[in-house]
Amino acid sequence: MSCIFIRFAVNLFNGIFTSGVKNFSDVFRWITYINPLYLVNVPLALTQAHCFEAGEGASEEERIAAGCPTIEVLRDGVARVETVEGYIEDFVDAKYGDRWKFYLAILGVAFFFQICAQLLGTFVNYQRR
Repeated sequence: MSCIFIRFAVNLFNGIFTSGVKNFSDVFRWITYINPLYLVNVPLALTQAHCFEAGEGASEEERIAAGCPTIEVLRDGVARVETVEGYIEDFVDAKYGDRWKFYLAILGVAFFFQICAQLLGTFVNYQRR
């Protein structure tokens, strides 16, 4: 049930029924990368799916042995068991350690728009006319 919620959270604003960023063509991939909601959804999904029992950088077999939540995945016509963390990392094409890159990008986007709003409010103020 939690895997369905995580996939829904990842796809909520990035497009329903998409197959992950790495499957997009290079021409349309930039649309996903410039969307600020993508910067929010990826670290959210990575943090929710992370298994703290296995530790950071553990392999898929170590995660399963540590008792991390698993799901059945159909890949290339073969059903196999994967951890939720491994599935999410493969789906969004990012690792749990990459979440800080996304957090810094979110702060950068917020800072950029704050500076733009300040400059527009100072120099393009039509209320004075």
